[in-house]
Amino acid sequence: FIYGKIRMKILIYPEYLFYFFLKKYSPDIVCDIGSRDGRESLKFRSILPAAKIIAFEANPFNYTAMSNDERLAVNSIDVVNRAVSDEDGAIDFYKIDTDEAWKSGASSIFARSDGSENKKIQVAVVRLDDYFSADLKSKSVAMWVDVEGAAFQVINGASDTMKNTMFAHVEVETDYIWDGQKLKSDVDELMRRNGLIEVARPWNSNRKKQFDVLYMQKELFENNRLSNYYIIT
Repeated sequence: FIYGKIRMKILIYPEYLFYFFLKKYSPDIVCDIGSRDGRESLKFRSILPAAKIIAFEANPFNYTAMSNDERLAVNSIDVVNRAVSDEDGAIDFYKIDTDEAWKSGASSIFARSDGSENKKIQVAVVRLDDYFSADLKSKSVAMWVDVEGAAFQVINGASDTMKNTMFAHVEVETDYIWDGQKLKSDVDELMRRNGLIEVARPWNSNRKKQFDVLYMQKELFENNRLSNYYIIT
């Protein structure tokens, strides 16, 4: 950050900055897209007792587990069994069958390009703009997007929703992991067209092909003196 004429670097992970922004700006709605197990939604609830929190999960196995999780019900987390993309109706979904916990969240609307075993099924899909319709009005939104190669499609189907989105934590890729996916440069450009800019990424992102990026409304970033921060996490 700028202190006098000294530029300093702040070491912080993007997700913690996202949590800080939740506390600071208190958005009305938080979308947990590609929720897997609702763990992040519960963190969001601990920070925002009154916000509407929506957990979107396309994988039917994960959705069933979330539906049976009393913690999500008690904390008023809305669990929606749909993929989020730039189309409505039904879509092919490549489900990875595994007992490994981390891989339970690795399924996608795209098939992996590394030859991993995928089971293709059909799931319901929705555009965020159609899900919210005209309900947003003046409500503010924050997004947590972890959709295994489909971040571009999520944002592309949310042009109206993005007008109300203050900041978004998005998993992106700089090399192809899924067939037909868009890369970080495509997501960056789409975000810029929607008025959001990158404000944080992991310090070692240049050595990784998949990592999380925090985007924020350009006007919000500049008007709140946050532009004085040089964040490499």
